[in-house]
Amino acid sequence: MIRKSKRGQVTIFIIIGILIVVGVVLFFILSGDSTEEQPQVDVDIQPIYNYVQGCLDESVDEGIFYIAERGGYYNLSEVQKTDILGIPYYIQNTSVTMISKQEMENQLSKSIEDDVSSCVDFKQFEDYEIKSETLTVDSSIEKEKVDVDMEFPLNIRKGENTYQIENFKNTKQIRLGGIYDAISEYINQQSGISEGFCINCFLEISENYDFTVDSFDTSGGSKIFIVSDYNSKLNGEELIYSFAGRF
Repeated sequence: MIRKSKRGQVTIFIIIGILIVVGVVLFFILSGDSTEEQPQVDVDIQPIYNYVQGCLDESVDEGIFYIAERGGYYNLSEVQKTDILGIPYYIQNTSVTMISKQEMENQLSKSIEDDVSSCVDFKQFEDYEIKSETLTVDSSIEKEKVDVDMEFPLNIRKGENTYQIENFKNTKQIRLGGIYDAISEYINQQSGISEGFCINCFLEISENYDFTVDSFDTSGGSKIFIVSDYNSKLNGEELIYSFAGRF
């Protein structure tokens, strides 16, 4: 009995040792990924980096929701607006006018650039001399995430020391690109129909993508579509995407 007990103890120690090794390996792997996403910043300018990053994070959230509710647009021309809510047409008669994914990425980038520019105010950092250059944003909308890279060159002086910061990043796990793909599939179907909307067709597509769809008619003859994704949430709110069509 004593021998069996010792063997059992040895087995337990071996298992614990393996778990510790696996844990250490995972720690270094995850730490490596984190280091790549969050660049090393000198402790003296960490508050400035965190401040700008916070503005970017907030602007990305607001930008994604804003353009999604307006059919992918940040700046929508009067020609593109429908007769209600300023939502763009994606199809008129059999003419497809849906925004391209590249243009939607450009619209999101412009929204973030404007929001970050209005958010950042370095006056609160009285102990620093900060000179900033023009900020630029590059957004990539994928099926299940949105990647945002921002270049915002900052030349910082504190006492006799000088520092530079330039790159900021943000990634949101949100299915904006997936919604776009589902709508694109539906619009391509509708372009071959001479009149009327096949609502059941869109419901079937949305179920395949795990979205919900609502629609209503306006007094001006347009049909507004509202796509909701309860699996994509920012700050507790689900993503809503709107567009319109007319025959």
